[in-house]
Amino acid sequence: QHARLQQLQHGGANAVELRRTSLPAGFRGLEELGHACKAHNQHIIYNTEDTLWDSGYISASLTSRLTEAAALGASAVKFSLGYYPGIKAACWPQMIASLRGSKVDLVMIENDKSLVGGSLRPLTTCLEDAETLGYPLRMAFDSANWRWCGVNQMLAAKRLGRFVRQIDCRDVRQSN
Repeated sequence: QHARLQQLQHGGANAVELRRTSLPAGFRGLEELGHACKAHNQHIIYNTEDTLWDSGYISASLTSRLTEAAALGASAVKFSLGYYPGIKAACWPQMIASLRGSKVDLVMIENDKSLVGGSLRPLTTCLEDAETLGYPLRMAFDSANWRWCGVNQMLAAKRLGRFVRQIDCRDVRQSN
């Protein structure tokens, strides 16, 4: 990982996305990895690959993932949406308190390949609701994942553009 960080720095990159699933099972060197990233002038985006909502409730892993992001010194953390229950969910205040209490500056939802977390309506609704409730979530826009859900990328960009803080561009081709 240190060699890759040197390559990123020499290439002019100033941020690195660390995916939780790319770390070895039981990895305990988050602080050390975070320090190495900082030593190579890299901001850290921590991709938890977990959901923010689970069956209409706050994901059980939220606190753990925010703690991991803080240990890394991440400036941003990414979650998938999961099953969003709506603005009337009783757990919104707890969610907002957890996010505000974390040491991470930016919390993003990334559209995933599922119909729940990669569809336009629930993503738009959650982002707008969070803004209404005083904790604006942002978005990581994965251009390829829209295809998996049958969503037009340009429509998604127009509808969600004001929330987007990161764009993942991939070369996706549809074939038989």
